[in-house]
Amino acid sequence: MAVDPSETDQAARHKAIFASAVDFAIIATNARGLVTDWNPGAEAIFGWLATEMIGQSAERFFTPEDRARGQIAKEMSCTLETGRADEERWHLRRAGTRFWASGEMMPLRAANGAHIGFIKILRDRTEMREAQAKQAADAEFMSGVLASSNDCIKVLDLEAHLEFMSEGGQRVMEVSDFNQLRGCAWPDFWEGEAKAKVEAAVCAARDGGVGRFQGPSNTAAGNPRYWDVQVTPIPGPDGAPAKLLSISRDITEISLHKNAIEKLNASLEQKVMVQARERGVVWKVSLDLLGGLNSKGYFETCNPAWYTVLGWSKEEVTSMSIFEMLHPDDVERTRGWFELTQQGQPAMYFPNRYRHKDGSYRWISWVGVPEGEIVYCIGRDITNEREAAASLEIAQEQLRQAQKMEAVGQLTGGLAHDFNNLLAVISNSLELLRARIASGNTAELNRYLDMAHGASKRGAALTHRMLAFSRRQTLDPKATDVNRLIAGMEDMARRAIGHAIALEV
Repeated sequence: MAVDPSETDQAARHKAIFASAVDFAIIATNARGLVTDWNPGAEAIFGWLATEMIGQSAERFFTPEDRARGQIAKEMSCTLETGRADEERWHLRRAGTRFWASGEMMPLRAANGAHIGFIKILRDRTEMREAQAKQAADAEFMSGVLASSNDCIKVLDLEAHLEFMSEGGQRVMEVSDFNQLRGCAWPDFWEGEAKAKVEAAVCAARDGGVGRFQGPSNTAAGNPRYWDVQVTPIPGPDGAPAKLLSISRDITEISLHKNAIEKLNASLEQKVMVQARERGVVWKVSLDLLGGLNSKGYFETCNPAWYTVLGWSKEEVTSMSIFEMLHPDDVERTRGWFELTQQGQPAMYFPNRYRHKDGSYRWISWVGVPEGEIVYCIGRDITNEREAAASLEIAQEQLRQAQKMEAVGQLTGGLAHDFNNLLAVISNSLELLRARIASGNTAELNRYLDMAHGASKRGAALTHRMLAFSRRQTLDPKATDVNRLIAGMEDMARRAIGHAIALEV
C-alpha cells in the first residue's frame, strides 16, 4: 500500500519537533503507562536513554513515596476525566538523585478519537524552586532584622503617608494595630515646631537629600518621647526618589541626660547635694558611655559602662588619649569634631569606632556638650543598628532583583503563548489547504491562504511591537473587529473538532 507523501512529511515534521524540544521531557505511554516514546529532552533531564526506557513503566521515574500512593494512576484518571493533569513534584533521575519538575499529562488519542495512551511533558524547575526558597529565607531574615531593631523604621510615599512600619518600630511606638495608621499623614503625628521640622525633612528627602531633625512626639499610647529622626529617599528604577525611608530613634534618655546636666550647671549652688546624688545614680546605672573630656583629649572621669561596652577599666580609659582607642580610619574625622568642641560648639550624634579590649571595634554615637574646659560626653553603642541597616539594604536589593526576574519571566511566557497561537493558525490553515489540494477540491483555497496570511501579518505586528518596546518607542494602538477575527477562525475550528462536537459562535 503506497504511503501518502503528505502523511510522511507530516510524520517527519512531528518527529523533528519531538526530537528538538531538548529543554522539555516529552514522554508518550500506552494506556497501561508503559513508555512508548522518550525524546532527547527526557534523556537529558532524567539520564535514561530511550532504549533503556521504551517498554518500562513510567513509575520508574516517580519517587518511592509517589509510587506507594499510586500517583501515576491518579494522574491518568484525572487526565481522562478532565483532559489534562497538572503536576509539580519531585522526580527521580537515573543516578537516583531528585529534581523538582513542573509539567502536565494529556490523553493521547488516535485519528478516530480512540484513547491509545498518554503524553507527559515536564521541565526541570529545581533551580527556580531553590531561588524561591532563598527569596523566602531572605524575606524571613529581613523581617527578623526589622523586628530586632529598637528604631522605628517606616516607609512613606512621596506625600509622607505611612505605608510600612517595622515590628520593632511598632513596639517602641506602642502601636497595637498598624492597619489603623496605614495611609495616615506622618507629619500629623507631630505638633508645633516639631511638625515644621518634619515637613522640612520630608521635602529634603523628596528632593534626593537627607532630612535630619530632633523633636518631641507622643507614642500611639499617648506617652511622650523625644526622637532623633532621619529621612532619606528610596530610589526607583530610574534613580529618582520613589519612596521615603524614615528611621526614628528614641533618645528620650539622652535628652534627659543633657537636660539634667544643663539644670545641674544652672542651679549648682542651690541644689548641689540633690543634683550630685541624682547624677551619681545616673552615672552608675546608665548603659551609655559617660565621661568628661579635657582639652588634651583624655577622659578625666568615666562611668562603669566603659567596662561593660568596651572592656576597659576606669584606670585604662583615663590613661589613654581618645585617639589611641579610635579606629585608624576615624582619627582625622574625630579630630575635627574634637576641635569644634574646644571652640565651644556642641557635637550631636557624631559616630566613630572605638577599639574593644579584645581587639574588635564598636560603633559609638557621641553627644558632646562643652562646659568650660571640659566636654561632657555621652556615647551610645550603635553597632547592632548599623549592621541591621546594612543587612536591610542588601535584602532590599535582592528583593528588587527577584522582582525584575519575575517580570522578565512573565513577559517571555506571554510572548511565547502569542507566537504559539499564531503558528497554530498558520499550520492548521496550511494543513487544510494541503488536504483540499490532495482531494482535488480547489474551492475556497484563497480562504485558507487568507487565514495563514492574516496570522503571519499578526505575527509581524507582534514582532514590530516587541521591537518598539525594546527601543522604548511609542506604540500606535488600533481598534480590532473582534467579531470578524473570530468569524475568520470559525471554519478552521469546525474542521478541527469534527462533526461529533457542536460549535456555537
